[in-house]
Amino acid sequence: MKQARAIGWSGVAPHEEDLKLAGRCAVGEEEACLELVDEHQQMVYALGYQLLGSHDEALDLAQEVFLRVFRTIGRFRG
Repeated sequence: MKQARAIGWSGVAPHEEDLKLAGRCAVGEEEACLELVDEHQQMVYALGYQLLGSHDEALDLAQEVFLRVFRTIGRFRG
């Protein structure tokens, strides 16, 4: 696995639309969850591929990322 530079959350500013989308997901709106995946899956996969160097492992990682997001979205605080 490649080494990656860590960044703090203070360097990541959420977009207002993403905050609204997360709120809709948190209340169980299925369409919002589909939008969230559609909006971010390419970036999540690309980062996984860059770190792992494997198409299959990057797909598995992306799936795990979104599963964790949806399991914990109710605790999201923006």
